[in-house]
Amino acid sequence: PLLWIGRAFTQAEPIVERRRAGLWRVVEDHPLAGLLERPNDFYDGDSMFKALLLSWFIDGNAYLIKVRDELRRVVELWYAPHWTVEPRWLPGGRFIDYYDYTPIDGRPAQPLPVADVVHLRYGLDPDNPRKGLAPLKSVIREVMTDEEAAKFSAYILRNMGVPGGVIAPKNTDRPPKPEDVQA
Repeated sequence: PLLWIGRAFTQAEPIVERRRAGLWRVVEDHPLAGLLERPNDFYDGDSMFKALLLSWFIDGNAYLIKVRDELRRVVELWYAPHWTVEPRWLPGGRFIDYYDYTPIDGRPAQPLPVADVVHLRYGLDPDNPRKGLAPLKSVIREVMTDEEAAKFSAYILRNMGVPGGVIAPKNTDRPPKPEDVQA
C-alpha cells in the first residue's frame, strides 16, 4: 500500500495557488513549485515525496530541512528520516523551540531553528502533541511479530516440520549451572 500511495501521489504536479477575492488562482512560475520538482541537486521531487510519505505513514512525522542562501531564501530542501529529527522545547519556552537533527553519518546532533524545518504531522500524538502519530505505528509491533512467526513457520516447514533440535533440562527442579549453559 505504501508503494501505491507513493506512485499515486507523485503523479500530481506541484502548483502554487493564491487566494484573491475568495477565488484560488494558480501562480505561474512560482519558485516553490520548481523547488518541489527539484529540491536539490541529488534527487528529484518524486523521490523526496515518496520518502516523506513513508515517514508520514509509518511514524506520523515527516521532515524536510531547508537550506537558505545569503538572502535567507530557501534554495534547497532535504528529506530527513523521521528517526533523525526530534522537536525540543525549553521550560517556559515556546511549543517547539528548535529541532535536534542527528545525521545518519554518525555526527552528533545539531540544533535547527524551527523556521528551517518543515514538520508534517499525521494528527497529534497524545503522549507528545508536538509530534504526529500514524495509525500504522500502533500496530507495527504486531506486523513485525507476524513477520517473525511466518519466518519461523517457514524454517520449520523447510525441515519437514521437525525442529532442528530441542534443548531441555532433565530435571526441572535443578536448573542447569551457568557454565553448563555456556558449554
